[in-house]
Amino acid sequence: MTAVMVELTRGPQIPARHDPDGVVLVDDVEALLTDALPGCGDDNPYNQNASRDCRRTAAPAPPVWRTPAMPTQRLTDLPDTVRRLIEQAAGAPVVDVGSISAGLNSAIAARVRTPERTLFVKGLPADHPRVWTQRREALISPHVQEVAPHLLWHVEDSGWSLLGFEYVEGGHADYTPTSQDLPAVMASMIRLAEIPAPALELKSMTHRFRSYVEEPADLSWFAGDSLLHTEWNPHNILIAEDQALIVDGGWASTGAAWIDPALWLVWLIAHGHTCDQAEQAAAAHPAWRHAPAEGLRALAHVQRRLWDSIADESEDDWATPMQEAARAWEKHRR
Repeated sequence: MTAVMVELTRGPQIPARHDPDGVVLVDDVEALLTDALPGCGDDNPYNQNASRDCRRTAAPAPPVWRTPAMPTQRLTDLPDTVRRLIEQAAGAPVVDVGSISAGLNSAIAARVRTPERTLFVKGLPADHPRVWTQRREALISPHVQEVAPHLLWHVEDSGWSLLGFEYVEGGHADYTPTSQDLPAVMASMIRLAEIPAPALELKSMTHRFRSYVEEPADLSWFAGDSLLHTEWNPHNILIAEDQALIVDGGWASTGAAWIDPALWLVWLIAHGHTCDQAEQAAAAHPAWRHAPAEGLRALAHVQRRLWDSIADESEDDWATPMQEAARAWEKHRR
């Protein structure tokens, strides 16, 4: 789910994801290869059930690699084709368009007005390597409507994938220690955890973390069937009328329920919390009491390795606060 309508004006801006646009991670490589191999993944590059034997017989197995990449270029004007598709989906003419600059992941992110309503529209070219995230958002949207802006339509046509959401007037969450937004964020995180994982082909956290553990046995700590958002960047949280709406569901996954608050606390540390303060905030989640100490240690190690790899290969310093936060939490959990 995505509906970011207002510029971030509070707190440090960290335009990143756990799998940020600035880095091509192994999942992106697999997505590209799986999409290219007939019969591997049933036309879904994020299908964890795709056969590894199928991949090996169709092409050599790819190495686990990462390389710097540019963020998706944001278009400042709607192409005529996109405007036409929006008008067809909305059933009304577009009378005004305002570009949204926050975030790095969409070629199009705009506030679009018709005579009847205002929409938030995000989009990617149909041949973009991560266009599957648009489809994932469209699939997950009906299941998370109580904690996210409503998806009104999804269009794939004329070389574009477009999502049209209800427009929500609000600002991004403030993650600093004195923020009044944190209880609302936690309340929505808890509500999300109460939603049964839908019968969709969601990636498991054991699969997503497999490249960052040193001991394969550590992956067992992350197993579970809870629905997880996993991308707790404050850009993905809208505060509207004291409610936190969770947006950008393209990386929804399944795993142990305590993983979401554990991933969130690293962002809190990056925004000024001590490790103790961040864990105290995460402890408000009911699943936290079931988080095993060894599992938290393993996750802290995974996060440190992930953010080290991102920061080491990024030409910019946007990942540095997250790298420092992940290192601090790993040390705290030793």
